[in-house]
Amino acid sequence: MKGRELLLKEAQENFPSAVSEVEAVDNLARKIYIELSAMKDKESERYFKLAEKYQELRKFYRNLYKERVEAESKFLKVV
Repeated sequence: MKGRELLLKEAQENFPSAVSEVEAVDNLARKIYIELSAMKDKESERYFKLAEKYQELRKFYRNLYKERVEAESKFLKVV
């Protein structure tokens, strides 16, 4: 399994309410990345808008991961 798949599996087991959000963000980011890679006109306005959206999704995904780690850390301190 890849890191992303492991993260999603772990999220499903520990944070079921976040799974659909994480999975949706991940899938959309992957789709946009593929579109960006395939675009021939790297100077187009659409390219820059997609690239900006991709960066926002990556940041959001990282924040979700960070929140999960912090919550897990707090939980382990309690136990």
